[in-house]
Parts: sequence; C-alpha cells; structure tokens
Amino acid sequence: MEAEKAAITIDAAQLPGKIEQLILDLLGMSCGSTDDPITERRRLYIARINRVGAFFREIGVEELAIHFGDHANILFGIEEGQHPDPIMEPKPNPRRGRRKDRYDVWRLRTHAAHGIECLILSERFRKAGCSQKQEASEATQCAAKEFPGLSKLMRPIGSTGQNKNRKITLASSLLSWRSTVPKNADPMVSGSEREFRDHILKAAQSKEELFEIGRAYLKSASDDAALLQFAERKRPPKDGVLLRRLPPSQMKGLDRWIARQSSKLSRPEAIRQILAQALKKLTPRI
Repeated sequence: MEAEKAAITIDAAQLPGKIEQLILDLLGMSCGSTDDPITERRRLYIARINRVGAFFREIGVEELAIHFGDHANILFGIEEGQHPDPIMEPKPNPRRGRRKDRYDVWRLRTHAAHGIECLILSERFRKAGCSQKQEASEATQCAAKEFPGLSKLMRPIGSTGQNKNRKITLASSLLSWRSTVPKNADPMVSGSEREFRDHILKAAQSKEELFEIGRAYLKSASDDAALLQFAERKRPPKDGVLLRRLPPSQMKGLDRWIARQSSKLSRPEAIRQILAQALKKLTPRI
C-alpha cells in the first residue's frame, strides 16, 4: 500500500490576503534589462515561478512548492548552459518533417482565423455573382492590407516575420489558418474554437457587430504578434564542407572554449572561429 499523504492544513482566513500579495508581487517583478530579450524573458519566468513556489510553501502545500521549485531550477539550468532536463527535450517528430509551430504562434493564428470568419459572416464583402471562395479571398486581402503585422505568424517564423517564398502571401496564410483551425486537435486551439463557436458568434447581435468583432480579433492578434520573440539561428554559408561529428573529449573542450568567450556562440560558429585563428597563425608572413 502506498504511504498516506500528510493532511494539508490551510488557514482559509489568511488565504485571500496572501493571494492578493502574490498577484501584486508577480505583477511587480522585473529581472533587469539584458541585451538578449529571450534571456530577459526566461529570467522573469524563473523569478515568477519561484515566487509561486514560495506561496505554496507559505500556505503549507509543500508538494506543490517542490514542483514549482523544480520547474524554476530546470529553466535556470538552461540559463546556465547545462544539459536540459529530459522533461524539456522535445519528442522525436513523428512526421519526419518540419516540427509543429509553438503554441503561442498557433494561439494568435487561431485569433486571426476567427477574425476572418467574422468578416466573412458579416457579409461586408458579399457581391452579386461572387462565389464564397471569392468572398473569403476579398476578406483576407482586406485583413492583410489593414493588419500587415500578422505576417510575423507566417513561415518561416523569425524576428523579421517575412516569408521569402513569394507564392505564400499573408492573405493565403489567413485562408489556410481559417480552414486548419477547426480541424486542429491541439487542446488550446480546440478550446478557443469551441468558445468562439458557442459563445462569441452566438452573442453577436448584428452583421455590423460581427464585422467589428472580426477587426478586434485581427488587431489583437497583430498587436500580440509584434511581441513574439524568436531565437536567431545563424546559418553557415552554403558553400563549404559539413563537419559531421566530434569525439566527446573534443566536444567538451569546445564547450569550455565557448564558455570563456564574451558573446554566446553556437558550436558551428565556434569551430569556424577557432579554425580561422589557427589558419591565421599558420599562414607564413610575407
């Protein structure tokens, strides 16, 4: 038999005050400015998670305090360059192709898709002899023109938010998201879809209100897309030889060399710099 867990005693009278203080502490937290916005964001997450863990310790729920503390330590380990905890390792991609995009990107794509749906249902773009496909195309082109910031949600995703493939436009992406979102099995996307169908659409009183709801969805997604942060990945030149593997001893030495540098380097970039330095020393002086 499993050992019985100790009974948890919580002072209900003090709980509202402690929750209020927790919220104020979380909202008031900052981690200091850094050159890297992703590092700054991670440090803020660590501080807030630690504070939530301290809250559970204050009210006597030690098990939850340990869970939040472990989560903060995992993020801190990533910040310190440690090997990530297995819980942070992504699963192998079953499709053997590109990985699914992040949840926050799909959350905004879902809002954009709902915005397009509202624009179409408002019948603002309905014309005589116009098919439903043409009507949807008109709505997406109007949305793409008014909210170009949504382009940051396109592939390839990055800090510029630009897709170099000219065949893929923001308008075509909006149409794609509109058809994909209702079929998406992700819990976050499907939950947002149910709320949109069961509550937002049913609450709209007129076609004009649907149009304004659609614009509000699109504006919110565009504004939030501007705040998305993506890690920059420097690609090596296409002309060159690809190094396959390094022995473990050399890999450790390479990591130690990277740790001593003033700026963060990827392993391929570090190898290129070390090789350039070595070749420079070997080049005979004229």
